[in-house]
Amino acid sequence: MRKINLTTLIIILALAIIGQSYAKSDKDRDHDDGKTQQTLIKIEHEWVDALAKKATDKLDHILGNDWSMVTPTGKIVSKSEALADLKSGAAHYDSVTLGDMNVHIYGNTAVVRGSSEENSQYNGRDTSGHYVFNDVFVKRDGHWKAVSTQLTRVTGD
Repeated sequence: MRKINLTTLIIILALAIIGQSYAKSDKDRDHDDGKTQQTLIKIEHEWVDALAKKATDKLDHILGNDWSMVTPTGKIVSKSEALADLKSGAAHYDSVTLGDMNVHIYGNTAVVRGSSEENSQYNGRDTSGHYVFNDVFVKRDGHWKAVSTQLTRVTGD
């Protein structure tokens, strides 16, 4: 029979402890997913409510400073540009109704995929319609912040 030296035993114990801690983290994360999903869906509803109310202070809190959006026309809009358009009235939302949403969580990052029906104008042009979106969130300092949005207008087949 072969003898196991003390260093080997310590390494085996350390690996076992690390393995248990990872297993617990995965279990806790799975348990947290329902709560996190609800939180992110709530943020999405607060976001569209803020758009309709022109509540740029609320949007400033929801959007990370590095947030940007790819518009249906392919233009990349920064947070400061989007908030300025809302403040000036260039972007106007009479109503935005969210459809079903799916939330996928990857540690401190999450993707929300969904759809919306909006009654809106941009620079006096009607932009109302049915849209699908991908919003990417990152958890920073304990708070979920939107960092990226891709918006696509749904047209007929």
